[in-house]
Parts: sequence; C-alpha cells; structure tokens
Amino acid sequence: MILSIIIPVYNGEEFIGNCLKSLLNQGLHLTQYEIIVIDDGSSDNSRSIVLDFIKQNSNIQIYSQENKGLSASRNIGMEMAKGKYLYFLDADDYLAANVLDELIKYLETYNLDLLNFMSCKTTRLDMRDSQNRQSFSSKLEILDGISYIAKNNYQFEVWRYIVKRKFLFDLKIKFLEGRLMEDAYFTTRLFINAERMAMLPLDAHRYVQLPGSIMNRVNESHTKKMLRDFEFNAIKFGEILKSIPEEAMESKRRIRAHQESFVFFMIFKHLKSSLKFAELRKILNRLKQHNLYPMRNFIGKDYSDPNYKKFTFIFNNKYLLFFFFKSYRFLKELKK
Repeated sequence: MILSIIIPVYNGEEFIGNCLKSLLNQGLHLTQYEIIVIDDGSSDNSRSIVLDFIKQNSNIQIYSQENKGLSASRNIGMEMAKGKYLYFLDADDYLAANVLDELIKYLETYNLDLLNFMSCKTTRLDMRDSQNRQSFSSKLEILDGISYIAKNNYQFEVWRYIVKRKFLFDLKIKFLEGRLMEDAYFTTRLFINAERMAMLPLDAHRYVQLPGSIMNRVNESHTKKMLRDFEFNAIKFGEILKSIPEEAMESKRRIRAHQESFVFFMIFKHLKSSLKFAELRKILNRLKQHNLYPMRNFIGKDYSDPNYKKFTFIFNNKYLLFFFFKSYRFLKELKK
C-alpha cells in the first residue's frame, strides 16, 4: 500500500463527508491507499456518516475513542497506518481532484522523505479543480531539511506535507499530546532530520476557514490554554535550535524567527481577549528568562511586513505595550 491518510474528526458532521468524497476522487485504485478516520468522541453524526462511506469503500476504516484531542488522534492513526507514506488531513479540509497520483509520483521518483505542496484558503466546499497543474516545472530541487529551511519560508501545518513512514518511525517522533499548534514542533523536527525533501508547487489542498475553528475560539478558558501553548512552543523550539549545527546560520536564524513568532502572536491573542494585562506581563517575564523577550529575531525575511515591524517595536517596549493595551481595550469597549 502506497499511502495512508489519517483524519481525526470531532463533531465534524458538516464537513467529513465532503473531505472523504475529495479523497475518493483521486483516480487511485482502492488498494493503493487507505483512509483512517479517528473519531475523537464525536457526539454528532460524524461516525454514522463515515460508516455509510465504509459500506461502499473498502479502503476506509474508522477507530472510535473517548475525546483525547487532535494530537492523540493523529498518533493513534500513525500506529494504525500501513502505507509507505503518511498524510495528515483535517476533517474540515479537502483535496483538489486527482492530485494524489501526482504527489505520489514525485515522492517515488525522487525518493523523498518529505514533499511539500500548495494550499488554498477558502470558505467553499466545491473547489475541486487544481488551478496550476500544468504551470510548474516537472524538475524538483531536492534539499536536505536544514538547507530547505535556509532557502524557504517554511510553514508549520502538517497537512502541507506527505512524509515517508519509515523516515518518521525511525525518528520516533510523535505529536505532543494535550497541546495546541502541535504541528509546529512536529514538522520542524521532521525538517531538521530530512535528507531529501522538496516543494512541488501544485495547488492540491483546500484549507476551509471556519469561524468556530480551534484558532478562532474566543472563550476565556480556551484563550488561556492558547497563551500557555504559545509560550510552551516558543520555549520548546530552543531544543530544536540546540540540535542544529552552528554553521547552518541561516537555518538557525529562520527557526529563531518562527520561535519568536509564537511570542508575537501570543501578545496579539492576549490583546484581543478579555484577560488582564498583569497576566500578559507574567508570561513575558517568563519568556525573558529564556531570552525570547524582547523579540530580537522576529523581523526578517519571513516576517518583513511593515505592520510586523511597527507592532514589534511597540510590543518590545513595556511602556508602549501597556499604553497600546489600554488604548486598544478602551476603543474596543467604545465599539460595543
């Protein structure tokens, strides 16, 4: 079997059917790939929808468990997978038609550990056609992962990549359970260990943007968890940086920029919440102990927008940050 696709689902009845339809519309024989759905304690009709698909498609299976979270579900799917390559897809996203055969072809031809491809943001569920299948060169630049980081503004999301199963299992890497943004540490560790990876600029993935998604939830307890996990990821990236050779200066610089991006977006998330400034100050004091605040490496090739520069200047000054915080909250209250 060439490919295993792992899909965690939690109360995704509105989207899981569309996701599965897109995977069955790939021009591959059912024996070539398997679809593993991890039902993470859904209380809606997600499971019954998947069971209906299973009746007609022998390459789909479902594993049901009590709610354990996205990372735990992906880890279970990994253990169940039998394919030569693994792909992690979110239940509310989907693929363009007939792209998996193209991706598999390049994975096999170039003997890749990791293959990166393009994603398109959308609110639609019917963007079936790839827009650029014929517009890119068929020859890929093959790089080791550290060199790839040095040359590219790499992105964290695991659904942007297909990974060779043996490569992943030899590294003994799993998703960190109980954490948000768990892709970041997972994918970056894959990169720094990859010997052969490439970018195929094929418009393959559809990222469906939803107001109720994990990153867009607004309740206070969830916001507090997000802030803790922004902080956790920023600190955890220190382990990755220690493992990279000193001569790989550009790779280290870009990883540091991504490391500090957790600090930057954590501050923004706090501003938009109802939490007090004192809580933000405590987090920043802890980050200061790890030399992650003030941010010295965030602005550069990967984060060069003038708005990033402007806000980083404000965020790095505790007096300006306090004034900005109070002004923002005051204006927010006025709008209500």
